[in-house]
Amino acid sequence: DLDVVSVVDVALANRMALEHLFIDVQSFTCNIGTGQKTTINKLVQHIKDLYQIKASGIYTDPNAMYFYTGLSDPSTALEIIGWKPTGLDLFLEVQNMAQTM
Repeated sequence: DLDVVSVVDVALANRMALEHLFIDVQSFTCNIGTGQKTTINKLVQHIKDLYQIKASGIYTDPNAMYFYTGLSDPSTALEIIGWKPTGLDLFLEVQNMAQTM
């Protein structure tokens, strides 16, 4: 399981952090993530559904790769800069809309 956050959310969090620093020059540290577990299978299924892909997965030795499985706690980002994740579904929908334009 992974804490999957979209690049759109990361970019927005960075922009909000920079805006915050112009108002309050005191620096801070926070986690940018969803705080929710997402399996690789769920992520792949989201993408397959969105792009109507019918291919099946290829499974290999689960020990062949190591993924960090910790979850981020985005509460400090919400408290200090007002950021919260929009979620993977919204990111994938925006990606799909951009490709159809």
